[in-house]
Amino acid sequence: MSMIAEDDIKALNAWLAKAGLRGEPEAALVNGFCERAVAASLPISRALLLIDTLHPVYEGRVVRWGYAAAVAACLFMSAAALIVSS
Repeated sequence: MSMIAEDDIKALNAWLAKAGLRGEPEAALVNGFCERAVAASLPISRALLLIDTLHPVYEGRVVRWGYAAAVAACLFMSAAALIVSS
């Protein structure tokens, strides 16, 4: 197993902070982070980001990344919103 260089970690951290401050969408952040982490020899094959929300209809957001697969982003509706709208 190869060691991850401290410079690669610093570069990954700097990219993530700058991309977040630019307002990149969650899917772009997860995709960019994972691709850069794999390029820096971090052995990851999948990642999952879960974001809980305070929204009356949407329960939360999920962004899924899989090595050699497309990034998928989903919204989850709350059960209460489904019952009220029926």
